[in-house]
Amino acid sequence: MRSWRARAAQSIADRSGQTTTEYLMILGLLTAMIIALTKIIVPGMTYVVVTLAKHVAIFMSSAG
Repeated sequence: MRSWRARAAQSIADRSGQTTTEYLMILGLLTAMIIALTKIIVPGMTYVVVTLAKHVAIFMSSAG
C-alpha cells in the first residue's frame, strides 16, 4: 500500500485537470474580446442604420 506522500505526489503530478482550466481561460478571453468589440462596433453601426433610415425616408418621400 502506498503512503500518503506518494499519493499526494502523484496527485500533484497529474495534469488531467488542466484542460478544463485552460478552456475556461480561453472562454473568458473570448468573452472579454466580444464585449470590447461590441463597445467599438455598436456605436458605428447605430450611425450607419440611422443614416440609412434617413436616406430611405427621403427617397420614399420624394416625388418621382
